[in-house]
Order: sequence, then C-alpha cells, then structure tokens
Amino acid sequence: MKMSVKQLARGGCIAALYVALTLLLAPISFGSMQLRVSEILTVLPFVMPEAIWGLSIGCFISNILCSSFLDAVFGTLATLLAAICTAKIRKMWFSPLPAVIFNAVIVGAVVTMMSVEFTLTAYLLISLSIGVSQLIVCYCGGIPLLVMINKLSEKIDFLK
Repeated sequence: MKMSVKQLARGGCIAALYVALTLLLAPISFGSMQLRVSEILTVLPFVMPEAIWGLSIGCFISNILCSSFLDAVFGTLATLLAAICTAKIRKMWFSPLPAVIFNAVIVGAVVTMMSVEFTLTAYLLISLSIGVSQLIVCYCGGIPLLVMINKLSEKIDFLK
C-alpha cells in the first residue's frame, strides 16, 4: 500500500498517541483487570487505513516497555489482526468488534499464561474481563471518536 507523507505522519501520530495514553495510564492498562484507554483508537482503521500500522507499532512499543516480550508479540498480533478487520468493516457500529474479539481471545490467553496457572476456567474469566473492558472502551470512546471525525471531515480537509 502506497502512502502519502500525510498518511505516514498520521500513522506515526496514532502510534505516538497510543503509546502516550497507554504509558500515562499504565496502572490500568495492563493485567487481568485492565482498562486500556488507548484502545479507543482501534476504531481508526475504519476511516484511515494508515492507522493499521500506527496502532500495531504503538501497541508493540507500549507492551515491550511495560509488559513482556510475549505480550508485545501476541498483543501486537491481536491489534494488527483487529485493525485489518476493522478497515474492512462498512458499518460504523461494528467497527469496535474486531478489537474486542481479538483482544479477548489472544490477549486473554497471554495474560492468563503470565498471571495464573493456565486452566480453561481462568482463561475464560480473564478473556471475559478483557473482552468487557474492550467493549466499554471501544464503544463508549471509539464510536464517539468516529462520530467526531466524521463531523470534522465534513468541515475541514481532515481525512484527505
């Protein structure tokens, strides 16, 4: 995919914002009971494809700085897969779902392995916890973000 300088800059800004939000709120961004506010940004591939790599790099940097190599690899994989799927979605109200699903399944497994003895019950509980937190963040923050971007793009040359 060929990107313009503007798209490269936007992707870089998304990565930096993801890292800044994650690190600023690190106490609630990691663990089995997490509320990663930076995940609000995971809806951005719905309107800007360059967000795919920005989110992935931001997630990798955040996880390598504050978590583990395992989390950096698999958390980034979850973010990348979710971002690619989000870019293919055509209805705004469904745009948060890939991040919710991939993080619940993949990050749920990683967090379970890192924090407790891996059992099906522990995995299901931690995955449910991560999935619910993703649902809250992505719908309560992500959808309003998309609405605001749509309104801004009508008034200024925001997405071009």
